[in-house]
Amino acid sequence: MKRTIVTCAVLMAVFVAAALALSTDVASYGTGSDSGTLSKVVLNVEGMTCSGCVYTIKTSLAGLEGIEDIQVDVSSGMASVTFDRDKLGDVEKLAQAITNSGYKATVARVVDADTLTDERRTADIRAKTAIASVGGLEIPRPDFEAELAHARSRYEAAYGKGVFSDPRGARLLDNLKYQIARKLIDEGIQLQEVQRAGYKMNDSKLDQEMNAFLNERGMSRSKLKSALEENGYPFEYFMRRFQNRVLIETYVDENVIAGLTSDFDKQSRYADWFANARLLADVVYYDRDIERLVQAQSAGSGCGSSCSR
Repeated sequence: MKRTIVTCAVLMAVFVAAALALSTDVASYGTGSDSGTLSKVVLNVEGMTCSGCVYTIKTSLAGLEGIEDIQVDVSSGMASVTFDRDKLGDVEKLAQAITNSGYKATVARVVDADTLTDERRTADIRAKTAIASVGGLEIPRPDFEAELAHARSRYEAAYGKGVFSDPRGARLLDNLKYQIARKLIDEGIQLQEVQRAGYKMNDSKLDQEMNAFLNERGMSRSKLKSALEENGYPFEYFMRRFQNRVLIETYVDENVIAGLTSDFDKQSRYADWFANARLLADVVYYDRDIERLVQAQSAGSGCGSSCSR
């Protein structure tokens, strides 16, 4: 398939389109509850498109007693609410309040206090080595750090060492973190779908794609390795990402867009496939700061035509 459909993550430079205004729509509602009484409910919410939707949903819950924290992810159509079960009572109150605000909501699952405590403890431990997991497929922290270090060095080379030192630079850095985390998680979602299908790529395919990549750039493998490492990009990491992208693109070519001829049809079919994969993906964030960045940026996306409430 064309690289315009599935973006190939084999570029030596990582220049991310960074918006300088970062939405901060993820809020906390502390009520001083004992952690032993806190539970969490995850809800499916239909029709969310932008930060205005997030604001409406959070406002709809503001009058309910016992709310500790609200997390809304527009891209996945999910909301999670941490609450004091002794004060809130029936979790269906949450779904009904959101539905009454104009967004149909249903309870997906409820996490009790003991399980929530265990989840947080596990997340804190795993956050040392991974930023998140997709259906059990962990997104390694070293991958995130490698991408971030490379992106930072490119921006500093272009705009000076102090580019991240002021409030505007801090917002830029947060946006880079979001873009990198989102890219790695989206790749994980696609890899999960490939693995779920039991797909295996022919061993010769990777060599074929690597040779084509090198020929296009007039480089040998050793020169590529030197160029990457001179720019602070680990060669082994590059090769692993390259292999992942070839695997995903080959699977999509053979199983998602096979038989289609027009670019429009291919892009539409791929978009539908990925949207469904994202909805089905069980993404668990270990790094809470990254989770908030992803959800805040997701909420800050452009308002869709369906947002008329």
